[in-house]
Amino acid sequence: MALSSIEKQLAGLAASLPRTDAVLQMLLRVTDLHQVSVGLNITVLVDGYLIRGNLMGSPRYAAQLEAGLEAGILETVQRYGEDDPRGMAAEAWRAAMAGKFSEQARESDEAEESHFKAMEKIADDEGVSIDAIGFENLPDDVALTEIFRTASRSVLTLENAVLLVPPMFREDPIGVVRVHTSQIAAWWTRTEPADVPPGPESVTSPS
Repeated sequence: MALSSIEKQLAGLAASLPRTDAVLQMLLRVTDLHQVSVGLNITVLVDGYLIRGNLMGSPRYAAQLEAGLEAGILETVQRYGEDDPRGMAAEAWRAAMAGKFSEQARESDEAEESHFKAMEKIADDEGVSIDAIGFENLPDDVALTEIFRTASRSVLTLENAVLLVPPMFREDPIGVVRVHTSQIAAWWTRTEPADVPPGPESVTSPS
């Protein structure tokens, strides 16, 4: 069934927005789905600023958020007591949010993998790359998913991140940071272990 006029307008709007670099998108998929424990060290250029850190998968980021939430709740209960309204509120928050970040990350990763497989099959059938598939050539359900996926963009997470502040590029530690991939003008990687002097870096700019 063909896309409606409104859906075609949405497709056109999504297509006009900058797409995430395909190689970077693949790195994010591998990091999330396989829960890579040794994050790839990358540097991203965002609005004229350089941010360097280790790529962090969404499952580990979700676990870190939950650990931080648990620590905060425990501190609140210990300070005010379980019978204090503030302690009771903290416990209620714990019950409401238990495992929510991990659950959301898991569902998001499963949906992304399912959509990627559908796109991969269509690309194989048409003998083209995934990036070359037009919205008009997709089944309605896959097209709508791709439209909203493209419009919403993805986010990468960097841990042990530092902001390289110009003009001398002083390293300002910022811990964990989330960056919208649509804001990345360029990115590059350094694959050597941290204790090995860095060699030539590979640079990739979104096309």
